[in-house]
Amino acid sequence: MEEQKETAVYRLYALNLTQENIGLALEQRFSRIASGYILIYTSGEAPKKSIEINGKEIRRLTKADEEWIMECAANLLRERIKKEEPKTMERLSSMVDQLAEALDAERVKLTQEKKGEKTDGDTDRGAAEGAV
Repeated sequence: MEEQKETAVYRLYALNLTQENIGLALEQRFSRIASGYILIYTSGEAPKKSIEINGKEIRRLTKADEEWIMECAANLLRERIKKEEPKTMERLSSMVDQLAEALDAERVKLTQEKKGEKTDGDTDRGAAEGAV
């Protein structure tokens, strides 16, 4: 059974500061009401009478706006990590088990090589140095 990945694309929208838009912003998960405008960061449909902020418009954002967007993105990332933690821990545990098995096999191999070494100085690992 193939696992479907949930990928939500979030977009940033700006709206004029009106009572109607303030009400809309308060209903949104991520919204910022500034002194002259409203920002909404959503994966849903574009709010009515909004302008998508991208490209050149991004430069017009204030430092506080940028920090707010980064905080939104960080919240989304934390949620995703928490949601995927069981799978991540399972993969990590499997990787550690595989590494332990590989190390055990290598340890056995090295122990067998050591037992099979000749004591007269000859070696099969390359040319032995010595008097000719």
